[in-house]
Amino acid sequence: MKTMIKMLTLAALCCSFSLQAATGDLVVMEITGSSTFKLVMEEVPQGLQIQLKDRSGYLLHEESVDRYGTFAKQFDLENLPDGQYNLELDYGTSLKVYALTIRKGKIFNQQSDNVEFFKPVVRHDDLKLAVTQFSPQSAELKIILYDADQNILVEDVLEGSMSLGRRYDLTQLPSGEYRIYLASEGRSYYHTLRLQQP
Repeated sequence: MKTMIKMLTLAALCCSFSLQAATGDLVVMEITGSSTFKLVMEEVPQGLQIQLKDRSGYLLHEESVDRYGTFAKQFDLENLPDGQYNLELDYGTSLKVYALTIRKGKIFNQQSDNVEFFKPVVRHDDLKLAVTQFSPQSAELKIILYDADQNILVEDVLEGSMSLGRRYDLTQLPSGEYRIYLASEGRSYYHTLRLQQP
């Protein structure tokens, strides 16, 4: 009986799960011990940011993938207290968040709590600005454009569609530095742009 319990415990600890997102890449997280897991990803783009945060958003670990290809790394969370954590994979235009729970020194992942966000995309060419976002949940996108003195020049809320977008004509603005604040699905993003009038 003890042998059977040990075997079941070992099988539970060595379980793995795969997550395939809309972008088509495959992420495998294998729980390799009570407080460790291995992250394996195929066809990882160069520059992918990997972050581990606690529930309040405090950054505990960060690294960047320096080359295209396969990524594999073992993470040991033994020194972290019980609680909720997020493993975030930032692909530049999308952000995948995997919810991890540490309970009594053991790691758990509830796949239904894993989410993917598509980040707003800002394009600036000449004196035109385009802001777009794909949101399968049809979430609203808030856009605010500030000048260097923090004066609000544009304030928009886009909603009602999975594909949001707006173009702005910046020809009437003087040369200088401007800041764009974007908010969607409980997350905020900032971009800085520099205008040079002819």
